[in-house]
Amino acid sequence: TTEPDNVELTVEGEAAPADGKNYQLPKSGNPYSYTAKAFGYEGTEGTFSISGDEEQDKLTVRLQKQQTYQVTIPYEKESDGPAGTVKLDVKSDDYPNAVIKAENQEDNVFALPKGTYTYKVVCPGYKTVSGSFSVEDTELTLEKAVLKIQISWDGETLDEPTKEDGTY
Repeated sequence: TTEPDNVELTVEGEAAPADGKNYQLPKSGNPYSYTAKAFGYEGTEGTFSISGDEEQDKLTVRLQKQQTYQVTIPYEKESDGPAGTVKLDVKSDDYPNAVIKAENQEDNVFALPKGTYTYKVVCPGYKTVSGSFSVEDTELTLEKAVLKIQISWDGETLDEPTKEDGTY
């Protein structure tokens, strides 16, 4: 088992099992090596041996939380634009599948460990704003992203604008 549950666990020499956590390993492969990592936690590695006793062979891998830093990503919509809900996505370069949510949705404040990140601010009717940043040993406030009214289709947004005379 792992703590937290979302740990990426790899046992050397063995294909990952269907559920990502349970392995059936022969004693002849002793000792086994493993690596464990998860977004926001210190990764770890180690070894273990199989004795053949189901209870004795259970292993729990516990990862320690990394220190986080407050990152604020401010934005504003250009005035007189359409109403719409702004969506702010942040992705870790090292953990692209990690779901990263703001601590405070209204202030766009994130608690992030050291690392490199990309962000994207999207709102229907506005041009998408994106960029990247790195978190070091301090809090960070990014430059305010200004969402400009979109008068032509950027080829990315799902809400295709109306065509006028055959053009966007």
